[in-house]
Amino acid sequence: HLRVAMVGPSQTPYHDGLFLFDISLAEDFPTAPPLVSYHSFGVRVNPNLYEEGKVCLSLLNTWSGKSSEVWHSDTSTVLQVFVSILGLVLVDKPYYNEAGYERHYGTAEGEKNSKLYN
Repeated sequence: HLRVAMVGPSQTPYHDGLFLFDISLAEDFPTAPPLVSYHSFGVRVNPNLYEEGKVCLSLLNTWSGKSSEVWHSDTSTVLQVFVSILGLVLVDKPYYNEAGYERHYGTAEGEKNSKLYN
């Protein structure tokens, strides 16, 4: 069991925030991805980070994804999971992480909703 503390990236709504994750490696690791839980403290701050602790990420097999995006026991790593959280989840416009919202990217309505979300 591991606990990881990540600092939110600059130029994002998460800048300098502290984000805590627990990792458990199942008996069948690395065949199966690690189990990752987010400490939300009761607040949902991102479409991919649920209040109950679920981390929604194709690399963790908690969301659908292309073959290149899901866990592969021969190439995927725990480090890759956290690099993905930093680069794909804790982003400058998290509103667009919600399924289907990416189609509004660059529209006036999308930008307004993104700013309100932030």
